[in-house]
Amino acid sequence: MNVQQLTNAMKDSISEIFETMFFMPLEFEEGKAIEDLEKSIDEPMICAQIDFSGPFKGALAVMLPRGLARELSANFLGEDEGAVTEEIVEGTIKEILNMLAGKMLSFYDANLVFDLAIPETAEVSEIKKGVSAGEGRGFEFFISTPDNNFCTKLTVKS
Repeated sequence: MNVQQLTNAMKDSISEIFETMFFMPLEFEEGKAIEDLEKSIDEPMICAQIDFSGPFKGALAVMLPRGLARELSANFLGEDEGAVTEEIVEGTIKEILNMLAGKMLSFYDANLVFDLAIPETAEVSEIKKGVSAGEGRGFEFFISTPDNNFCTKLTVKS
């Protein structure tokens, strides 16, 4: 597995999905992580995670402020934010995660076959847990939008 190629595929998938599906420009901020996201927002977060397996296995997680998640849901569905329920927000975040994982693995190598699990909501504390030494590596991406920030975490297990 080529780590640089995989992290580039992750960044490319985030950019493509958020900019084309949600009409949301974004920038990656190097050197920032989940703790920085927690410090930068004053509202609860919604988090979800999806596991994948194939030639290598791992997990992808996303952590967003609830307000941003509601905005993304409204944009995705073409609805007014007031019409978006918590159930819709949760479903949209899971679908975003599914799209990110599929796109990332396809960008990494479209000839490899991976299986995606069903995305599930998660707690920030679960996502922040590090990978035990010798088990793999974790990569956090801090992303800024014009009005908000969010994070993704890619964990690759050996």
